[in-house]
Amino acid sequence: MPFEVLRAPHVNVNDLTLKLVRWAVAPWQPIKAGTLLCELETTKAAVEFTADRAGFVLPAVQAGQSVRVGEPLAYVFPTADPRQAAELTVASAEEGDVVVSRKARDLMARFGLSHADFPRHTAIGSDTVLAMIRERGLHPLDGPALTPGVVPDFGPDDIVLWGETNLATLAWDALQAGGGGRAAAYLPDQGGGALFDLPMLTVGQWDEMKRAGLRKVFACSAGRAARAAQLAELARLGLEAATVVHPSAVVSAAARLGAGCFVGAGAKIGPLAEIGDGTSVLAGASVAHHSRVGCHCAISDGAHLGGNVTVGDGAVVGICAAVNKRVTIGDGALVVSGAAAFDDVPAGTVLRHDGSLARPG
Repeated sequence: MPFEVLRAPHVNVNDLTLKLVRWAVAPWQPIKAGTLLCELETTKAAVEFTADRAGFVLPAVQAGQSVRVGEPLAYVFPTADPRQAAELTVASAEEGDVVVSRKARDLMARFGLSHADFPRHTAIGSDTVLAMIRERGLHPLDGPALTPGVVPDFGPDDIVLWGETNLATLAWDALQAGGGGRAAAYLPDQGGGALFDLPMLTVGQWDEMKRAGLRKVFACSAGRAARAAQLAELARLGLEAATVVHPSAVVSAAARLGAGCFVGAGAKIGPLAEIGDGTSVLAGASVAHHSRVGCHCAISDGAHLGGNVTVGDGAVVGICAAVNKRVTIGDGALVVSGAAAFDDVPAGTVLRHDGSLARPG
């Protein structure tokens, strides 16, 4: 092959999808092995992705988009001629070297699409297929495989899981272990599939679910904006945004958890700590006394927040990262996996392993 493909890494066992937060390089920029290419985000961590070879880079995914593990993130070419790169990409696609995600493949089969409908793609993800479906005047819920399931009768402790598969799986596991309720049904994101043996429902069945006794829903879509929109919709529907806590987690009686939070296995939340709406404190993470974590944040596996820490809305603290006492992490900031924050991290910035700060864009 006349060009090389850099593919999305498998960061941890539970996350098969990553969000590309920002590119650190421009199209056709010369790179060498070790060059920082982009920053990725999973439900649990912020990750820096570096090049393993030299050449000229062409991003395959736009900032803000999601990509599955193994799908192309970027192409590395021996030359910087855009015309040659376009020809090589098309030729590769014509030869059958096309990566199609499982979700995209299911959608293509459901709507009668083929590789020929995406002639200039060497990677086809669900977002690309959904865009094509809408261009043809269809709706993703029109496909026969997404026919709404039968709404069950709901008891007072039953919880419907609504959103992205990764966090829904963690919530299901916590509830199975005795985490204060029972997972009774699953509403997947657009293009999503089944979750274990749960009945698969759709958002078009809210009224029917409420008539069947539904009171609680756990919102688990990925991303700050999506989770916020889910909580707002649940409030409009008069449904409770459930908080799910794994029974092995230790949460102080003097701590406060907001609506729609998730606390994973072995996590610890200290006295007088406050966790905002829609925030996840994942397995083995700890939030010490008097700390305040904002809304729609992710405190990743094994991360540690010291006492009196403040974390702004939408911030992410990566796997095994540490935040020293009395430090403030600003709104939307990222502390990459394994990094240590000894000083404040301004809003919208990224704290790297070496302690330096970067600003997306």
